[in-house]
Amino acid sequence: MIQMNYTNFDRDIFASYEVYHKIQDETEARTYDTFLANGHEWSWCLVGNVVKEREYGENHEIRNGVKQLSGGTKVFVAPVQWGDGGEDVVVIGMHRYGKRYIEIIIPSRHIENYRMQKVYKPAVLKLMCASRYEWWGDTLRDRERIINYLNYRAPEEAAKERDLLSKEYNTPRPDKALLVEYEKILWERYQDFKMLKGSISSFHKNEEVEEMLKYVRENPDATKLEVQEQEWLITGNLANNMK
Repeated sequence: MIQMNYTNFDRDIFASYEVYHKIQDETEARTYDTFLANGHEWSWCLVGNVVKEREYGENHEIRNGVKQLSGGTKVFVAPVQWGDGGEDVVVIGMHRYGKRYIEIIIPSRHIENYRMQKVYKPAVLKLMCASRYEWWGDTLRDRERIINYLNYRAPEEAAKERDLLSKEYNTPRPDKALLVEYEKILWERYQDFKMLKGSISSFHKNEEVEEMLKYVRENPDATKLEVQEQEWLITGNLANNMK
């Protein structure tokens, strides 16, 4: 397999493929069960902690945390929902008076220690899936959006995460001839993708294709990249038959 640097071209291809999967996911009801059924196990998320102390009212009374969340509580922070520059944010956190997670809106100034993490907790993922608000996903685009948000809230964390991302995707470049051939293949796949994303409903109705995709996705020995490679081959063949 040819290895490449993580270029802008690569970024476009990855983003296109992830949009395809997002459209595919959205053809079904947004529930935790369908989240798992579509091959997702975790989600990227912006996280932080509720401030331990804050001033309240005209008399500058010192209070611990916020009304429903204790100071120091870890919160999972959703993307900015409104055009207020992120003044208020949707969060999920453990309720102050109970062992249960809740989703509420709080001022972003009451959150500190911003960072990025993968979320695996079923209780949190279930709330994200059932939410009326937008939440992060497990795509490269989500990861980059969180890093961009960290630029404003925690520049050092953003730099650290950007460095990790760069190391993950940067590998020795091949010679020029191989690079040109590889980009040609990617471009052809991108053209196929533009046609494929308009035919998602056909995939779900095609039992043979669904069986092949299911077999590929459930292979315990396959890496994520290998699964994606096989998905492209299967859906690409279907695309050619549709032309």
